[in-house]
Amino acid sequence: MNLFKVRQAFLQPSSIAFCFTLQAMLCGAACGQDLEKDFEYLIEVEAKPMEGYLKYKDSKFGTFYKLTVHSSDLKTKEKVKYEDLFVCSKLGEKPALVGVRRYAALPKEMKKKRVATVIKLPEKSKEEEIIATSYAVPPLIVELFLNDNYAGSLYVPTDSFFTFKQGLNSQGFQSAAQAVSTANTSLVPIELLSQPLGRHEAMFYQPSLKK
Repeated sequence: MNLFKVRQAFLQPSSIAFCFTLQAMLCGAACGQDLEKDFEYLIEVEAKPMEGYLKYKDSKFGTFYKLTVHSSDLKTKEKVKYEDLFVCSKLGEKPALVGVRRYAALPKEMKKKRVATVIKLPEKSKEEEIIATSYAVPPLIVELFLNDNYAGSLYVPTDSFFTFKQGLNSQGFQSAAQAVSTANTSLVPIELLSQPLGRHEAMFYQPSLKK
């Protein structure tokens, strides 16, 4: 399968029925893959709560999370710290991305390469931490696609799969069956997969549906 041609087909779907075809194609392209064998670069996202940050009397802030992002060349094993993203939850409200600190540009050599994104979470992570980590996905996916990468494979720990999907839903990601497709709408496709493999769902990023 030519993944780059598939990507171009994804960006301008013309009907809801086409979404179901895309779901099958995405699964065929991503399910059962060996990261070392089937991808050339890896993006890793790891969350860490910033315990005690801006915790003062009558503070309306919840927990701050720092999401550290690394890029790795799977051939040379070179690993580069790409950026930190900061997410905060206010009391009674959903989390929000509140800041980005960029350390390096994506490697020029990464352009038009096959890239997988891996979400690293501790076992038995709290729901809020899992959802906060999902906020790293939209800016990463959009930047990778603008860089002409095939970047539709997103891996998340099995026990966090459905909560992470919930976080993506709140940011404009919809399943293929739910995606609203029109001639004037561009959809960015991803395949959400569990690690170990076993669960998967084809999804599309539609910022206009952000909740």
